[in-house]
Amino acid sequence: WYPSVARTNSTGDFGFTTGPYLYYSKRGEAPVASGNYFSIWKKDKNQHFKLIFDGGVNHTRIIDGYTAAQTKNLQVISFKQANHKKKHIPPTLTSTIETAAHLHEDIITLRSDQSILLGKKDYPRTSKELLYQPKQSGYDLSGDMYYCVGNLYERGLEKPKGFYAQVWHYKDEWKIVADVIQLAQ
Repeated sequence: WYPSVARTNSTGDFGFTTGPYLYYSKRGEAPVASGNYFSIWKKDKNQHFKLIFDGGVNHTRIIDGYTAAQTKNLQVISFKQANHKKKHIPPTLTSTIETAAHLHEDIITLRSDQSILLGKKDYPRTSKELLYQPKQSGYDLSGDMYYCVGNLYERGLEKPKGFYAQVWHYKDEWKIVADVIQLAQ
């Protein structure tokens, strides 16, 4: 694996990284799997970064150019701190249909069988509605960033269809800066 994008809050105590990975079953042989990893990090009280979510998307085939992606420069972006005193609460989304109304211009999107997508214009709409069931969420220390991870379901079905992870940023309003969907294969 190799980080190609990192985003942090303004104080540097919360952020996420993503990039391509290749999986090798034996050293020196060709890769047998590929995907994009996604990790959310938060500093603890001792100022050490702790992993609070580690996931990503798997591809059904080796994506062309993934070995070349390992030599690209790391893109690091730090979000500016919002000027607010009171903690704002992000919208509670119930389904993937609602997501498009809350996208940040520079959103990072991860989907199976696609390279990392950068920007709102490249955001792929889901082909059918999936329901969010949050399992874990939290804020950074400043209250400017929020993450939520959980399972995805089809309406009326009990078995999860996959999982999701989102990171939100607040500046005048909450916007999704990272959206990850991994459907069961």
